[in-house]
Amino acid sequence: MGTVCGGAPGEEVGVAPGAEWIHAAVIDRVSIPQTVADAILAFDDNGEAQGSMGAELGDYDNDGLLDLYITSFQSQLATLYHNLGDGEFEDVTSQTGAGAGTVPLVTWGSGLVDFDHDGDRDLLVACGHLQPNVEAYDGRTTYEQLNNLYLKSGRLAQAGR
Repeated sequence: MGTVCGGAPGEEVGVAPGAEWIHAAVIDRVSIPQTVADAILAFDDNGEAQGSMGAELGDYDNDGLLDLYITSFQSQLATLYHNLGDGEFEDVTSQTGAGAGTVPLVTWGSGLVDFDHDGDRDLLVACGHLQPNVEAYDGRTTYEQLNNLYLKSGRLAQAGR
């Protein structure tokens, strides 16, 4: 479901509907070239499929490269991918703490923003189940869910829900 597009002149960009990247291409200041590369980003580092409920591009570590955060459906870990700068991304979710507490939730939109004004981008994740009666048949989750805020001070740490 998530869609993201971003980049700067000369960088690769992509659009991710659902769990696949499509139409990744190098852009210039005027237009998108005719050549299109395909890459798949449907699985996390453990080979588990992702629901890709939302996607966010942002430089979480201030290295000048756009990193990717993919939100997920219940029972899936939301995943942070670090941009390695060579067209590849590395799953850094466990090292950064960016997925803490997301497994029982349905995570939707997210934003990499400096909420505490310390120069580092923090991560806000909007949460909420899409099935109003989920509590009647699944005791692991709730329909109404609080949003998550992860503050970064060396690593992303869950600050509140």
